[in-house]
Amino acid sequence: MEAPGGLKMGILIPSNDAGRLIGKQGAGLRQVREMSQCNIKLGQDPDSQGNRRCDISGPTVEHIASAVHAVATRIFEPGGETAQCKLFVAFPNEYVGAVIGK
Repeated sequence: MEAPGGLKMGILIPSNDAGRLIGKQGAGLRQVREMSQCNIKLGQDPDSQGNRRCDISGPTVEHIASAVHAVATRIFEPGGETAQCKLFVAFPNEYVGAVIGK
């Protein structure tokens, strides 16, 4: 599904996991960008909950989904302490009704 002007999605990543996404000298983030063909920007400052915003933009839903999957794969540690990955999604207010089924 292609959208005119592209699509955007924001996710929150725990600050202590950001290094796994970025990788050595930015190689991890670069790899995710190239693989998904999306632009990915990781915020510098954590919010009050200790999360950093990761903005993903790309031409199609499939590209965005690929980028989100790649980000989650890089920060998720199978067999780690919690062995789970929480995904927080940000979207514009005008889509709230569509998401919750208004």
